[in-house]
Amino acid sequence: MHHSFYASMQLLQQPQVLVKKGWKALVVLLLGLMVIAGSLGGVLSIFIGESESSTNSQAPIGFYGGNVGLSPETEQYRSMVQEVLTRYGIPEYESVILAIIQVESKGLLADVMQSSESAGLAPNAFTNPLQSIEQGVKYMKANIDYAKEHGVTDVGALLMGYNFGTAYIQYIARNGGVHTLELAEQYSKNIVAPSLGNTTGITMPYRNAISEANGKPYIYYNGGNFHYADLVGQYLVAGTGNQESINGDVQHLLDVSKQYLGVPYVWGGKTPNGWDCSGFVGWVYKEAWGIEVSTWTVTQALVGDRIPVSEAKAGDLLFWGPTGAETHVAIYLGDGTFIHAPQPGDVTKITPLQYFQPDFAVRM
Repeated sequence: MHHSFYASMQLLQQPQVLVKKGWKALVVLLLGLMVIAGSLGGVLSIFIGESESSTNSQAPIGFYGGNVGLSPETEQYRSMVQEVLTRYGIPEYESVILAIIQVESKGLLADVMQSSESAGLAPNAFTNPLQSIEQGVKYMKANIDYAKEHGVTDVGALLMGYNFGTAYIQYIARNGGVHTLELAEQYSKNIVAPSLGNTTGITMPYRNAISEANGKPYIYYNGGNFHYADLVGQYLVAGTGNQESINGDVQHLLDVSKQYLGVPYVWGGKTPNGWDCSGFVGWVYKEAWGIEVSTWTVTQALVGDRIPVSEAKAGDLLFWGPTGAETHVAIYLGDGTFIHAPQPGDVTKITPLQYFQPDFAVRM
C-alpha cells in the first residue's frame, strides 16, 4: 500500500519561499538529539521510507491529498494546524502535518509534533500543543525551501528532512534527487549510526506492519528509524496535484480564494472582516471574475449547471443539503479539497472531501 502511495504522490515541492531554520550548527548534535527521540519509541523516530517516484521538475506546488486512519486525538488539532499553516503560507500541508502528529504522538502528548529538538531544546520541552505545532510547521517550511533550493521534489525526502534535518535532503540531492528506502538505510547505517558510536552496523529488532512490508524488520542501533517516511505515509492519501488542466481564469479564482484563509466565520457576514459560507463565495466570485452570485446559499445553487460531485472541477461550487434547502456552499479546489467558511468559531480553511461529502456541484 505504501509503495503505491509514493508512486502516485509526486508531490512537492516548489512552495512559497520560506526562511531557513536555524538548527544548531553541528550535525552530530542534531543526530544525537533526534536519534535519542527515535530510540525512546518506535514511531517517534527519524528517518526514511521508500519512494518509487522520480524527480519531476514540473512537480505541483504543495501537497493536495488528504488523510486516512487518524485518531480522534490527532483530528482534534486540525483547526489549529490549519491556522498555523495559513500564517506560514503553506496551508496545503495540512494533511502532512496531521500525519506527522499521528506518528510522533498520536495526539496524546503536549509536544504533539515532537518538535522541541528542532528548536535546540530537550525532548518534550514544549508544554502545550500550539508551541509544538508552531515549531513543527516552522521547521517543515524551512525544509520545503531547502528541498526546493536543491531540486529535491520527493515527498519522502521532505518527510525525512522534517524529522532528521536538512542534511538528509542534501544527501538525497547528491544521490539522484529521489528518496528511497535503500538510500535511507545507507544513511542510517553509514552516517548516523557511526556518528553515535555504532561503527559496525549493529541492528535491533523493529517489527510492525511497515517494516515487515518493507522486508526489513529492524533498525540500526543509534541510527534512527529509516522506515519513518512510510510510517507517516500510511496516514496520507495522495491527490494528483495536476494543475495543468486549470485555465488561467480558474487559477485566478482559486488564488483569490486562498488569500482569505484564516478569515473568521461570522453568521450573515459578507466581507473579509468576517463572513459565512455564502458570503465568502459571493465575495470571491465578484473579486475574481466580477460575477454576482448572490450571498445566499439557496440562490447560489441556481446560478449555473448542476452536476454530480464526481464531475466537479476546480472552480466549481459544492453544495450540501437538498435542492431548495441547501445548507452549505464551498469552492472546489481540485484534487479532493475545497475551501470554505465552515461554521461559527471557525475560520476560512481548506478541507479534504473525504471528511465532508457534498451532495452536488454547480458549474458556472
